[in-house]
Amino acid sequence: MSPSHGFFSLEGRSGYDFNRFPSHGFFSLEGRSGYVLFLTASRKVMGSSQSKKDPDRFFTACRQGDVATVRRMLENRPTFDINPKDHDGNTALSIACLHGQVDVARLLLNHGANIETTDKYGCTPLLQACKSGILNLDVILFLLKNKADINVSDNDGCTPLMAACSNGMTETVDLLLQYSPELEARDNKLNTALMIACTRGFTPAIINLLQYGADIEARNDKGFTPLMLACKAGWCNSVRSLLEHGAGVNAQARDGATPLTLACMQGHTNVVKVLLENGANVNACDVNGSTPLIMACEKKREDIVDILLKFGANVNAMDRHGNTALNIACKQGLDTIIGKLLKKKANPNGSNDAGATPLIILCFMKNYEMATILMEHGANVDGANNHPFTPLIASCLVGDLTTVQFLLQHNASTDLRSARGMNALGAASLKGAEDILDVLFNHGANINISDDSGTTGLMIAAYQGNMAAIEFLLKKKASINQQNFDGCTALHFSSQERHEGVVKYLIHYKADLDIKNKYGFTALMIASFKGLSTIVNIMLEHNASRGARTDMSNTFGSTALMLAARGGHTNVVKLLIDHGADIDYATPNGLTPFLVACVKGHSNLAKILLDSSSKPNRINVNSTTEEGFTPLMLASWGGHDDVVTLLLDHGADTNAGDKNGRTALMLASLNGYKNIVEDLMDHKADIFMKSKTGLTALDLASFQGHASCVQVFMLHGTRINVNPTDGYTALMIASMEGHYNAIHALLQCDDINARSSNGTTALMLACFNGHLDIVRLLLQHNPDIDTTNNDGSTALMCASQQGHLEVVRVLLEHNACVSLRDNHGFTALFLAEREGHKSIVRDLGIHIGKSVKDESPTLDDKARSDEQGCSPTNTTGCPPTNAEGCTPTTGCPPITDCPPTTGCPPTTGCPPIDPKGCSPADAKRCPPTTGCPPTTSCPPTNATDCPPTDVTGCPPTTGCPPTTSCPPTNATGCPSTNATDCPSTNVTGCPSTNATDLPPTDATGCPSSNATSCTSEGATGFSPPQTIGNTNLKSTLCYALEGNESRKWSLTPNSTSDDTPETTTSANISDKQADASLRLVKELLDEFEHFCSKVEEKEDSSRPIIFSPNININPQYRISAENVEYLLARGNIRRENRTTDPSLSDCDDEQ
Repeated sequence: MSPSHGFFSLEGRSGYDFNRFPSHGFFSLEGRSGYVLFLTASRKVMGSSQSKKDPDRFFTACRQGDVATVRRMLENRPTFDINPKDHDGNTALSIACLHGQVDVARLLLNHGANIETTDKYGCTPLLQACKSGILNLDVILFLLKNKADINVSDNDGCTPLMAACSNGMTETVDLLLQYSPELEARDNKLNTALMIACTRGFTPAIINLLQYGADIEARNDKGFTPLMLACKAGWCNSVRSLLEHGAGVNAQARDGATPLTLACMQGHTNVVKVLLENGANVNACDVNGSTPLIMACEKKREDIVDILLKFGANVNAMDRHGNTALNIACKQGLDTIIGKLLKKKANPNGSNDAGATPLIILCFMKNYEMATILMEHGANVDGANNHPFTPLIASCLVGDLTTVQFLLQHNASTDLRSARGMNALGAASLKGAEDILDVLFNHGANINISDDSGTTGLMIAAYQGNMAAIEFLLKKKASINQQNFDGCTALHFSSQERHEGVVKYLIHYKADLDIKNKYGFTALMIASFKGLSTIVNIMLEHNASRGARTDMSNTFGSTALMLAARGGHTNVVKLLIDHGADIDYATPNGLTPFLVACVKGHSNLAKILLDSSSKPNRINVNSTTEEGFTPLMLASWGGHDDVVTLLLDHGADTNAGDKNGRTALMLASLNGYKNIVEDLMDHKADIFMKSKTGLTALDLASFQGHASCVQVFMLHGTRINVNPTDGYTALMIASMEGHYNAIHALLQCDDINARSSNGTTALMLACFNGHLDIVRLLLQHNPDIDTTNNDGSTALMCASQQGHLEVVRVLLEHNACVSLRDNHGFTALFLAEREGHKSIVRDLGIHIGKSVKDESPTLDDKARSDEQGCSPTNTTGCPPTNAEGCTPTTGCPPITDCPPTTGCPPTTGCPPIDPKGCSPADAKRCPPTTGCPPTTSCPPTNATDCPPTDVTGCPPTTGCPPTTSCPPTNATGCPSTNATDCPSTNVTGCPSTNATDLPPTDATGCPSSNATSCTSEGATGFSPPQTIGNTNLKSTLCYALEGNESRKWSLTPNSTSDDTPETTTSANISDKQADASLRLVKELLDEFEHFCSKVEEKEDSSRPIIFSPNININPQYRISAENVEYLLARGNIRRENRTTDPSLSDCDDEQ
């Protein structure tokens, strides 16, 4: 067939049929992958305005070189898409270049075809032309002249030069080299074009590349050089050319391979010869220590062995396992090579790491002829001392009588033990070779010789069941009752391996049936344990007067009957009982055959044992073990329904308890055996009994989460709240362990708000352990969410302290109170902050902020206000004044847009003022009213609620304007007030207040406030911190609220240094946002209020403390920077330095 009527394959490519090719024909692509062309149907590739058939017609015209058709389609359709692709990503230009259609390629380029377009394999038109396997010089030259990228690479990293080298296109390589390609470009395996040419064996291309400066010592990812690749492939001419250009003949790859070892491994004789003639190291080895000679022996290449020996190869060189070329040759059975190596003085006694000598290897191979040759060259007849086998033992193991006789003739030792302790007689017994045993015996072998474990040939033969060997050994007076170091005899071995004929034969030769091994097992016990009824019967019936004893026990106290009962071997049990086995025998810890059958669940055996006992000696179904377990308990614990039923039918006590007070019902409940629980309860098992730990059967079922058992107890009317010693109910136990289904069953009857002895509820336990699904389930049944345990902790506190974020969120969704404190004064927010649970701190803070945005309190808020001492709202949604006319305390339901009450100072969460006009200070929890120093006693107020000064130095109530109705000086001599100002300081030290210290007043005489808050802090909010008390707090957070219409919040960190203050930034926020921020900051600060009064009592009096209004921050309870950063990020507060105020000199912005 002429080229114009066929097609050729390009390995790995697909997609194009064609009808004609260049007149110079085509080439096959030997060994290449990725390019196959074949006849195909039309492809559905369309341009924007083309019909479905246009792309196929267009591709066909390009493939066939139909210039006229291509031109007509391009010129008649201005919108014709010139760059459509087929399913392989080929464009028309790619197809034309692939098929050598240079005129079509020129036409396409003139109409804007993309010269660098790639197919799905990453091939450009130039790469396709170089890979095509045909001589596309015209196309390649055309593309190069049109600036095609000569160094482009496909997905495998192949460049045009590599493709040309792979295809053996010398002319293409020459042409590409003229355009200065990158000679050292690498494909994905780091091969260069030279390496590819060496692999393919294209010598002309190799020479051209070397002349253009290709690196002859370049290495790929395996460390192979071009010479190694040529040697491995066996290209002798290429090897010569590389060597002539100076390639390193002894270069090593990463695995230590050299050009010579690679050639030897592949069996390239001519290459080996060329390398050796050019100075290759004949003894070079790889990382495994294998030399060229060893490799040649492994490959069975005698011709290469001859060449290597001719060039002086070391015949005794060893690989890393200690094998020499002779060892390898013996293993491969290379008789000729063995002879050649021996002639070159190979060591016949060289042993490898396992101790194998050439003679031992030949004996295992049954190579008698070569063994004789080795012996002639001085091989040691007994082999190496460190090998598991000697040559004689090896021959015995494989049953090679000829070699055995030969070795014995050369005085091989019959009693010599190998490194493993084996001897020749034992090896022959293992093989069962009676003829070899006879030869050994005739050469003086000891018939009772044992190995290192004391095992004799008879024992080995019994173990293997080799009757012929056993008969021979017994006839030669082998000791039938000899024991090895474990106390086993030949009868033990044959019983264990079920060799019935051997057992009978040994008993016939008077084997002792009652010999025990070191664990106290007789042959009968072994057979009973394995359920070998035939062997048991042989032992029991053979010569009844000397039959096996059934009353013997092993080291663990078990008899043959107990061992059979343990395995559930009914037939063996019957045989033993029929031969007088004691069914009432008990071990020292109280186990009987009946108890063993019950604990293992063998109901048939238990019934047999019950039926086999006579009335006077009937089995006691309530017998106990040393630990107090009855058969019923053991059967219930194991879940053996049939045994339980059998025992109940025979009157077993359902309420008996072990030493720990556990009954059968408790044990069945603990393991979740519902059927047994029902059976026991039907037989009047006491469901209210407690173990010594105070747990009932229901508690144990709840602990393990066995919902089915819990439901059974519910149906039987079990009292759920029968508490154990610590007061935990079944619901609490299940909640603690997280057993959803059990809790679902318990909630039908249990009190969800029941409390343990320490006040803990089921909800608290679920929250503490982070069982989210349990918390949700419990909340569906409306538990008291804010109840506290004896330590004052709520469910929210438990979850917050343990870091269970999702549980906290669920509790907040159900309106858990955030402001409650435990007995230590800690809130949920503080506990989360202390434990470092940042996400929970954030969520609690957000929840606090949201609370002040609520327009009116809910019914839940009102109900909670009664519990927390909060005032209810009136009909207008604003809180009425309390008995003293003051607003409710902080922490009550948030109310917005209410005017403040008049005549009262603002409160910060403390009790309302008393009738005398002063808020009583609570030294343990609440600070004094804003702006006043701590005090426990203030003078009575006058008619206008403004107190006079007294001998203690108490100033008038903060927030009161100057008034003319203040009383005159008192007996202490403090000056009286006039109509224009407040009292001035007198000699007694009474403090004065002037007009600049007071906020503006409204018509009522009290400070004005913003109508957006029911509790006004006054225009100045928090006053500057003061230095009071005597403690050291080097760094403290100081907060200030700067009051004006825009409601700016500021975080004011201060430093003791005189450095320049940081730049101050601030953000204006809405009234509602300000309210939320105010509430959040106050809550954060409130966490530490109760430590205020303790600071002065505990700390050293020589150190100062920073005291911010109404708040002391103990060093061990600091607010983290994350909480502050949260407000900063929202723009609700700002950061600034104030070094001018000495009262803030100790504030540290690091916090």
